[in-house]
Amino acid sequence: MRTKESPVRVWSPRRLLPVVLVGALAAMVVSPAFANHTPEHTQSQITRLKKQIRARYTKAVSNRRFEKNRRIREYGPLNMSIGDADLPVVAVGPFELALDCDTDAGNVRGRVLITTSEQNSAFRSEAHGNEDDFDPADGPLHWAEFAGNPQGGAQAIDFNTHPAHAAAPSGVGISGYSVIVTNFGGDDCVFSGWVLVH
Repeated sequence: MRTKESPVRVWSPRRLLPVVLVGALAAMVVSPAFANHTPEHTQSQITRLKKQIRARYTKAVSNRRFEKNRRIREYGPLNMSIGDADLPVVAVGPFELALDCDTDAGNVRGRVLITTSEQNSAFRSEAHGNEDDFDPADGPLHWAEFAGNPQGGAQAIDFNTHPAHAAAPSGVGISGYSVIVTNFGGDDCVFSGWVLVH
């Protein structure tokens, strides 16, 4: 009987592949029909069986990679004009990111804003600093922000050098980077970025 302290071995698909193959070949050997097979026929069956097992293994690995990659949420490039309504781009647990394009001191400004629906969350970004007690009533805070040149002027780009982070008491956490370009390709603001869910 296994006790609570006994280790439980979890086999990966790669380690299971030879075990399944040996078991399948053994089943073929003990089969009554095996005696009537020619060596060529048997080799053909073995080759086909290997292909089937490898195909299933490849699919299993691909599915595992897909599940892992679902932790990354990407957005952009997304174009906005000054005065457009805020554009929601990422929602994870209580957190939501939205894009905003306006002006600041006469210069085109792009902002990525974060809100929370959960009391006593925490937030940190290069654009905002620390928000140790981040509540819904605090409203949108700056996940990222960049002001370039006046509308129609020279284009400018900013990539925040430190990731922004947010965490909720329920256990949801996110981190990410943003790229903001102003006066680019005929648009006032262009945004792109990604968020890692942990």
